[in-house]
Amino acid sequence: GLLGIIAGFYRKLPDRVISILTNSLLAVPPLILLIALATVLEPNIWNLSFALMLMALPSMVRIARANTLTFAQREFVLAGRSMGASNWRLMFSELLPNVFLPLASYGMVMVSVLIVAEASLSFLGLGTPPPTPTWGNMIAEGEGLTFQKHPHIVLVPGITLFLTVFSFNMLGEKARAHFDSRKAKV
Repeated sequence: GLLGIIAGFYRKLPDRVISILTNSLLAVPPLILLIALATVLEPNIWNLSFALMLMALPSMVRIARANTLTFAQREFVLAGRSMGASNWRLMFSELLPNVFLPLASYGMVMVSVLIVAEASLSFLGLGTPPPTPTWGNMIAEGEGLTFQKHPHIVLVPGITLFLTVFSFNMLGEKARAHFDSRKAKV
């Protein structure tokens, strides 16, 4: 979010550099990026977290940038600037609280995407290696004849994964609806 605020507030060179980086990450399909990083990096929780962060970074930066561009020309920012507030003070006290709500709302949805991505990589054997318990590893244990004899090995983590992702999506939707500026009354 901070990168998006910097890009939207300063514009010009910082905006160009940050936009090139985010557009470069957006040019690579997320699943290909995750699989490539998972095969190159040692499979552990830190490297997997890094790969998932790279997947989420461009969209979060772009949302923060777009909201910053919207709020940077509003009266409260212009008033702060005319009163002599520094750029950092304007970004942290005026823009960040306004940019945070859309980011938090989208972040809830993004968490569900990242949970599914981690489970998918672990299921394929490219994520956190067993015996570390992840939903993807648990579901992978039920492959083959194991599922026919003991379906609960796959169904319990699968249903839990579904309910968790569904819950984060619902939280994000409720947060978006609650904080939607278009519905705000003057």
